[in-house]
Amino acid sequence: MKVTPYLSLAQSRNPFATANPYEFAIAGDKKELALKNEYTKHLSPKDYLSQLVVATDPKIKIETFAPEIKAAIAGGRVMVGMTKEQVTMALGHPLKKENPNPATSPMWRYYYGSFDEFFIVFDADGTVKAIEGLPFTLADAVYPPPAAAKK
Repeated sequence: MKVTPYLSLAQSRNPFATANPYEFAIAGDKKELALKNEYTKHLSPKDYLSQLVVATDPKIKIETFAPEIKAAIAGGRVMVGMTKEQVTMALGHPLKKENPNPATSPMWRYYYGSFDEFFIVFDADGTVKAIEGLPFTLADAVYPPPAAAKK
């Protein structure tokens, strides 16, 4: 896989333009993919790409998880008992701005929309022990969805 800085169409028409360090082209076996970093510019390009490009297919590891964990990840939801790695597989990396050190933090903050925040609380071993937020947000974020929560 080859990763190179990417010139957008608008940039390529400008003879003085240089490649944007926050835009990348990734050439894989089957096609090229263009990525643009809009929200995490505080990360270096290398750190940003390390969150998106992995060495091995995560589907192989997911197949080793319990059926309910696999279902939660497939649905983009979290559940009590997940590891930090499994939460990341389900929801993506937590925002570095709001979770400066996710590896050691006992709580991660996520958003479902602009204002619907929820918190994932981990025990000392890095396993989810609680998921906190408004009921209608948890209805979208938790697996299985709480029965009483309605929007």
